[in-house]
Amino acid sequence: MGLAVIPCFMGDGEPTLRRLTPEVLGSREIWLVFHPDVARIARVRRVIYFVTAVIGEESARLRGVASVP
Repeated sequence: MGLAVIPCFMGDGEPTLRRLTPEVLGSREIWLVFHPDVARIARVRRVIYFVTAVIGEESARLRGVASVP
């Protein structure tokens, strides 16, 4: 038994956990950092697009506004 602050996207997917407050207690920006020279490499560009797409699709869950049943 205990209390812990964990990211919403981790806790909401675990049925044995429950939120104690309806509001999100904290947030943090997500950064994707790369050197401009490598951004021209096709395989690196694909990874950048993939990560950007996944974060966009999951943004509500990452922000804690969409609970998983």
